Amino acid sequence: MYRLNRERLKTYGLIILFFISILQVGILWAYQNHGFPTSFLLGFSNGQKTSLSENSEQYFKPFRIIASSGDESHWIIDEKSAAYNQVWNDVKNFYLEAILNTKPADSYPLTDEAWGDLVSKKAFILDFRTYISTELLVRFLHIKNPPYKEPGGIYKMAMLPWEDINNNLTVYINDGARIYKYILPFQGNASSKMEGYEDIFTAMRQDAANIDYSIKSEADPSNKGHYPISGDVLFIAKGPKYSEFKQVECLAPEAFTVRDPGRTTELDKLAGIILAGDKSLYDYAPNTSGAIVFKNLSNLYRVYGDGLLEYKYLSASEEVDRGSLADAMEKAADFVEKRKQLVSGAAIYLSGINTGEKGYYEFTFDYLVMGKPVYFDYKIKSADTANPVVLHNAITVRVNGRRVINAWWVVKRFEPGRDVRLNVRFDNLLKNAHMGNIILKDEKDSLINDISIAYKIDGYSEKAVLEPVWVIAEDSGKSCAIPMD
Repeated sequence: MYRLNRERLKTYGLIILFFISILQVGILWAYQNHGFPTSFLLGFSNGQKTSLSENSEQYFKPFRIIASSGDESHWIIDEKSAAYNQVWNDVKNFYLEAILNTKPADSYPLTDEAWGDLVSKKAFILDFRTYISTELLVRFLHIKNPPYKEPGGIYKMAMLPWEDINNNLTVYINDGARIYKYILPFQGNASSKMEGYEDIFTAMRQDAANIDYSIKSEADPSNKGHYPISGDVLFIAKGPKYSEFKQVECLAPEAFTVRDPGRTTELDKLAGIILAGDKSLYDYAPNTSGAIVFKNLSNLYRVYGDGLLEYKYLSASEEVDRGSLADAMEKAADFVEKRKQLVSGAAIYLSGINTGEKGYYEFTFDYLVMGKPVYFDYKIKSADTANPVVLHNAITVRVNGRRVINAWWVVKRFEPGRDVRLNVRFDNLLKNAHMGNIILKDEKDSLINDISIAYKIDGYSEKAVLEPVWVIAEDSGKSCAIPMD
C-alpha cells in the first residue's frame, strides 16, 4: 500500500510539473510576443483578444457606395443610412461568396473607358478604397479553397440589378487589372429586391440635401480639358454652387495630457489605456522629445501630448518570415480594436495594404468624420529635425503574422463646429489649384483617381479647427489638398 501511494504521488508530481512547464513556456512566449505574462493566462479565461472575423466587417466594408442613376446623376449613399446597409448586407451575406465560387461569365482587360461606361449605367458602385485580396476575403467569409484563382481580389464592384433580362443580378468586379462579369441569381424574391433598390434611387433623387455628382467620363468624354483624370472620378459640375458644411474641432485626447509626470497615478491611468489594460513590467519616464515613454524588454510606446502614439517592437533578431497576409491583418486589427476607444467623433476604415516590403506588411487606417475622410500631412515633432517623419494616414501598422513591429497612430477626438458655406463647383477647384501652383497636366505616368471633399490635419497641434478642403489623389499614392472658397 505504501509503495502504491508513493507511485501515485510521483504520478501527480509529474503531472503538476508538466503543467508548470507549459505555463512557463506560455508565459515566455506571451512575453516575447507582447510583453505581458498575463496575456497568456487570459487565453484560458475570458480575455479581450479579438479575431479577424470579429473585426473584419468594419474594415472590409466599402469606403463608399455610390448610386448611379444611368442619366448622369450620382449620389454618395450615407454610410449610416438604411440604404447603405441594405446594399452592403446583400453583397456581404450573399454575393461575395457566390462570386468566389462561380466562374465569371466574361472577363476583359481593365481600361478607363470600359469602367467609366459601366459606372455610367444604373448601378450601385462599391469602392473599397484599397485592394482586398481573395486571401483576406476567404478568411472573412470562412470559405475553404475557392475553385477559381481569378479574380485575385476586389478593388471596386458594380452591381447592376436591371441589366439582365432574365431577372438575374449582374455584377462586375474591378481588381485593378481586369474586369470580371458575373450573372448571379437574386437571393430572395427578385422583383422585391429590385423594388427595394428602386426605392433607394427615388429617395436619393428626392432629398435636396444630397449632392448630385457627375463623373469625368460623362462631363468630359473626349477629355477636352486634357486632365489626367480617371473616368469614374466624382466631381460637381452642376446644381447649386454652394453647399453647407460643418467645421470640425480637432482635439488631442484628454487622456494624453499628463500634467504631472511625477505622479504615478496619472501615468498608471495612461498606461492602462495605451497598453490595452496590460501594464505590468513596464517602466515609464519622459524623454527629450517631450513624450511619455513606456518600455520593457520587448516593447516601446511613446505618447505625445498632441495625440501621437508610437509603438516599436524591440527585437535583437530581424524577422525574416512575415507569415500570411490574413494572419497579419488579424494582428493589425487587434492592435486597433484594443485602443479605438481613444478616438471619438470618427469612424475608422482600412485605407491601404502594402505587401511589397520584406519582413512585414503595412496596413493603413484612416478616419471618416461626418461622412468625410480626413487627409493627413502630419509632421512628427522629433529631435531629428533634419529627417522629419511625415505621416499621411491616421494609423500606420507594420506587422507580420506573429506580431506588430511598428505603429504610428495620430489619436484625435472630433467635435462639430459652426456651419460654413463653401463653393463646390469643379471650375472653382481648378481655379484654386492654379492659384496654388498645383497644375493638373497631362502626364502619362500619373492619373488622378479620386477627388474628395475632406478635412485636413497638419503637424503637431493639440487643438485645431478644420474646414473642408479638396483632396486630389493620384494612382501613384500621392495626394494634395486644395482650399475651398
